[in-house]
Amino acid sequence: MSRYRAVLFDWMLTLAHYPTDRGLLCSVIGDVCDEEQIDRYLASLLENDAEQDLRALFAVEDTSQSAHRLANITRFRGAGIPDDHVERLYGELGAIGQHPLYDDTACTLAAITAAGTHVAVVSDIHVDLRAHARAYGIEDHIDVWVLSYEIGVQKPDPAMFTTALERLGVAAADALMVGDCASRDGGAASVGIDTLILPPTEGVGRRGLDRVTRLLGIRDDAPARTSQGSA
Repeated sequence: MSRYRAVLFDWMLTLAHYPTDRGLLCSVIGDVCDEEQIDRYLASLLENDAEQDLRALFAVEDTSQSAHRLANITRFRGAGIPDDHVERLYGELGAIGQHPLYDDTACTLAAITAAGTHVAVVSDIHVDLRAHARAYGIEDHIDVWVLSYEIGVQKPDPAMFTTALERLGVAAADALMVGDCASRDGGAASVGIDTLILPPTEGVGRRGLDRVTRLLGIRDDAPARTSQGSA
């Protein structure tokens, strides 16, 4: 039996895919821009990402919906992308269709909850991920949501993790944090939560979440928790 009473998961690039800049540009404006133009936009984005003013905007990007819009609209416009394309691109950030679950996400969450371990999502985000969970049929496997734009801070701020612990009713020593970014998700360690940082991945196949079930000592083919209806 696992010593962990709860697992805290990051969302993007941990449970769900996040497209690369190229992938986003091609999927959203590839119908009106040729490959050479997209390459020019990508080069400009990469160059502008080093600008101090832009970095300052992204340092608080997910603390509110307005901060997220400002940071990303500024980034796209700074790369010389026309305003009509900018709005199309921004509209897809956080869209359900842009962020499919990894192939092993649903079975991993089902196994964890079937074993009696609670699950929280702790995400730097500007949209309500509950809608994503409903769309992908995994809402019954997530007990607590801590979304940065709802509480006004973002990882690695300790409040992201302590809020999850408080809502779950568990101590830091009884929880495991799983994410993909040491500089953000690693903030969980500062409040005493054991932390697993997954290696980088590409595409939308399996994420390697069996690492989590192995740590918990459970199988990832356990039956899914039965829905009790929505509150």
